[in-house]
Amino acid sequence: MQSDLNELIGLQVCDGEIARLSTEIAGLPAKIAAIEAALAAARGALAKSEAGLKTEEAARRSQESDVKDHQLKIKKYRTHMDTVQNDAQLKALEHEIAFAEKTIASLEDAELESMEKTEGYETAKKSAGEDVENQSTILAREQERGALVKSSNEARLVLLRKERERLRALVSEKALADYDRVAKAKKTGLAAAWDQKCSACQMMVRPQRWNDLRSADIETPITCETCGRRLYYDVGHGTNASKEAVALKALEELA
Repeated sequence: MQSDLNELIGLQVCDGEIARLSTEIAGLPAKIAAIEAALAAARGALAKSEAGLKTEEAARRSQESDVKDHQLKIKKYRTHMDTVQNDAQLKALEHEIAFAEKTIASLEDAELESMEKTEGYETAKKSAGEDVENQSTILAREQERGALVKSSNEARLVLLRKERERLRALVSEKALADYDRVAKAKKTGLAAAWDQKCSACQMMVRPQRWNDLRSADIETPITCETCGRRLYYDVGHGTNASKEAVALKALEELA
């Protein structure tokens, strides 16, 4: 068996868990921000619908007042018709009455349009109000969940970083340097090999190197000729007995 291999596998799994938990913590603010943005948009929609309702209510009050004014004018004009002295005066009053009636009809049409707009704003207000309530609930829940995740992950990271240092201390300087160099460029420094392929880059492993990987007596590290990762053969691949699964289970059992 190649020396340092089990420790390096454990180290890589540990590094992967540290990266995963750190990324999860780093992503929490963005999730909160997205929900806050959705809540702000819902509140904006609610405010817009409420403003629209006020505008239409004010418009209808003005229209109703104008209708009453024109109705009074018509009443006054009809009264004056009884006292006109000639046809010219009568035609003038009839013209004013016709104009007032036409204006009233336009105002009443505008009132109907305003009522239709009001119905739309009321529907939008109800929908936006429900959205505000839902997003507020989601935000509170996500803030609580995020706080728990952050606390749990940070506590876990303390243990994982200690384990990482313990494992690094067990690996030879040369093997550790090679691992760090490749992992810095490729994110991982090791790769299991199966079906005569590197599991990381999927490139074929030459027959002799494949045979060497499968030999229990091989001591010299074998690297992938394509990606540079250190290769290892794992008879337990795809099962709970795989080397990565065993290493991950050991990490999960850390107190």
